[in-house]
Amino acid sequence: MIGAGPAGSSLALRLARQGRSVLLVDGATFPREKTCGEGLMPAGADELRSLGLAHLLDQGAPFRGLRYRLPDGTRAESDFPAGQVGTGLRRALLDEALVSACQAEPELEVRLRTWVRELELPGDGGSLPRARVGEEWVEAELVVGADGLRSPVRRLAGLEAPAPKLERFGVGGHFRHAPLGDPVVEVFVGPGWELYTTPVAEDVTNAALLTDRARLEGLRGDLEGGLRGLLREAGGRCEALAAGESLHRVRALGPLALQATRAHAERLILVGDAAGALD
Repeated sequence: MIGAGPAGSSLALRLARQGRSVLLVDGATFPREKTCGEGLMPAGADELRSLGLAHLLDQGAPFRGLRYRLPDGTRAESDFPAGQVGTGLRRALLDEALVSACQAEPELEVRLRTWVRELELPGDGGSLPRARVGEEWVEAELVVGADGLRSPVRRLAGLEAPAPKLERFGVGGHFRHAPLGDPVVEVFVGPGWELYTTPVAEDVTNAALLTDRARLEGLRGDLEGGLRGLLREAGGRCEALAAGESLHRVRALGPLALQATRAHAERLILVGDAAGALD
């Protein structure tokens, strides 16, 4: 299992608990900050409960639904059905808890700070795939690429699709503010950009911007200042974020919406963003 983010670690947990021997590898260490929307829909929260991680939901902020706003004041809003709630949860907390759960499983070996740089796949189905994990070649019945949006496994397996013509990028940060009393994920749709705000604590909100390359270039050199400016432009509750304390360096990533030609090869599958992602 190459990649210990939510897709890789949750799948590794399920396989190990079914008696499979799993090696989980990631070049990163945890916890880590990563630009992410951080909104778990009710089905995602249920998935954490099924993995025995219900306690993790208490470290986030519940939200009752979604709201979309336009610059002219038009809005559309809906609560989740039957009183369901989602959870705004810091990505760093989610990643760390999933990896810790993997490390506690007897059938699951976790190797962090370890990169997979070579991959050999069987051509005729008669042999097993193998990967160079650090300096060691490891053979397995199945290789799972769960290594994210810019998946090296996808590239090494020859499954990389052409990049999208319209490139979009994400910019994100967390801002502390007075409690808002507004437990929804809000999306402000501006001209050529969207701004997602997700409460992750009573007094902390994640702001995640989706935009094109031209606007991103305009933010170069001052991502935080640019994000604050767009929060002020969005108005409403976003103004409180614009005036709030930034909890860490604002980060950017992209281009997004990278795709695979297909999500499988002989004895290999891609999962999560490695299999293709919308922005």
